Amino acid sequence: MVFVWSGLGFVALLVPVVCVILSLAVGTFWWDASDNAKAFRALTISFVVGCGLSAVGLWFLGRWMNRRKANGEMNGHTFFFIPVHYWAFVWAIIGGMFSLRMLVVK
Repeated sequence: MVFVWSGLGFVALLVPVVCVILSLAVGTFWWDASDNAKAFRALTISFVVGCGLSAVGLWFLGRWMNRRKANGEMNGHTFFFIPVHYWAFVWAIIGGMFSLRMLVVK
C-alpha cells in the first residue's frame, strides 16, 4: 500500500470531506428545493460554502500542525508531498470554480 501523506497529512482530505458533507446536509434542509433549478443552486451554494470553510480550517490547522519546533526543524505533515496548509488554496480554487459555474449556468 502506498501512503500519500506523512504525519497527519490525511486531514487535508478529511477536513474538506466533513465540511462539504455537513454543508450539503444543512443546505438540503435550509433551502426550499421544490424544483431542479432551485435544488441545483442550493446544492452548489452548499458545496461552495463547504469548500470555503474547509479552506479556512485547513489554513489554520495546517499552520498550527506545521509550526517550527524549538530547534528550528519543521514538522512534516503533508498530503501528496504538499504541506497541509497549502491545501487551503486548492479547496478555495475548487470552491471558486463551482461558484463561477453557478454564475454561468442558469
